[in-house]
Amino acid sequence: MVLVGTVPDDELPGWFGAADSFVFPSVSEGWGLVALEALAAGLPVVASDIEVFRQFLTHDVDAVLTETANPASLAAGMARVRDEPGLVRRLRASGSATAGRYSWSSTARRHLQIYAEV
Repeated sequence: MVLVGTVPDDELPGWFGAADSFVFPSVSEGWGLVALEALAAGLPVVASDIEVFRQFLTHDVDAVLTETANPASLAAGMARVRDEPGLVRRLRASGSATAGRYSWSSTARRHLQIYAEV
């Protein structure tokens, strides 16, 4: 495991490209953009099962969601990604599609729709 701290934006693709998975055991998030960035990079994601992630991730479809603040649950989720190649293939395919739904252009279009309705 490598804890790198803050990484400059221009270095992110290299870090994502060198990773086998993305583990995000956050207990509180405003949105979870970094999880979407990992999905867009083709990484299987293991994350906490918190409400904000459930708004766009489905357990065992887009990501492995683990019990929040439970190290044993997190370790089990990480082990699944390590040991289940079929799961990893599914997560990568679904994760890429999920990330595509939240591109900057699609997000901007949705905002314009909301503004027009208001």
